[in-house]
Amino acid sequence: MRELRHRLFLRLTTWLTLTACFAVLSSALLLALNLSMVMTLWGDDIQVTAYLNQDAGPDRLREIEGILKRDARIGRFEYTSREKALTDFRAQMASYAPDLAADDDLLSLIPSSFQISLAGSAPADRLEDLAHDLKNVAGVEEVRYGQEWLKKYSAVLSALKGSVGLIGGVLLVAGLLVIGNAVRASVEARRNEVEVLEMIGATSWMIRKPFLMEGATLGFLSSLSAVILTFGGFLAVQGVIRDELNFLNLAQHVRYFPLWGVAFAVVGGTVLGAMASYLCIRRLNDGWAAAGGRR
Repeated sequence: MRELRHRLFLRLTTWLTLTACFAVLSSALLLALNLSMVMTLWGDDIQVTAYLNQDAGPDRLREIEGILKRDARIGRFEYTSREKALTDFRAQMASYAPDLAADDDLLSLIPSSFQISLAGSAPADRLEDLAHDLKNVAGVEEVRYGQEWLKKYSAVLSALKGSVGLIGGVLLVAGLLVIGNAVRASVEARRNEVEVLEMIGATSWMIRKPFLMEGATLGFLSSLSAVILTFGGFLAVQGVIRDELNFLNLAQHVRYFPLWGVAFAVVGGTVLGAMASYLCIRRLNDGWAAAGGRR
């Protein structure tokens, strides 16, 4: 009875430890997925502004419009004339610097421009390439875009991918070790049974099957529990974003793993459990138990 309680306690602690490992890994993946989605969403709002030369005439303007229309990276663009830019500037500065807004010489200082947005299929990190190409277009004086934001965007995404990869690797190795220790303890507890089966010529599958099933079951239950736990946490966080951070308008963009992702996680946990078990019992049915019993 005491041995049975010990085995049950060992399996319970193994299940809890594995569930925690899988939950942390799932949470890290979910966080990276949603942060990447949100940052991409914000990145879609970044525009490239191409300022034109003062002497760019109607013909040059039509040529530039043709170039922009043919570029697959560009989703939409809008031309802003010098007069419209001046009107907008005066409207914004009227209450702050009325004397400056009334200066008639401003028209000669403000250039016409194109406000350019990326196509939905183009990643935000293509902005730099687009800006570089636009600088070489005849009639374009200067090109500006969110350079600093874009660098931070790329750095954050790279850090997220690296962190998730590191965390995932550590937790997967930890999962293998935890399941392996549990199965190894189960094998030790049933050493006499294994020795008898080896002596009567039982097949490898007959001896190994119970331990493989034990590891696979631990992996399945732990990964399934982690998915349920992570989904509950996701719903809670989504509620906070919807109720407390509604001004960010992010609730409808935050997503949980798709169904195929959930299935992959559960199947992956099951395979991991079976693999850890196999690494521990691969020597069974070659005299391992009997040899151990004589030491």
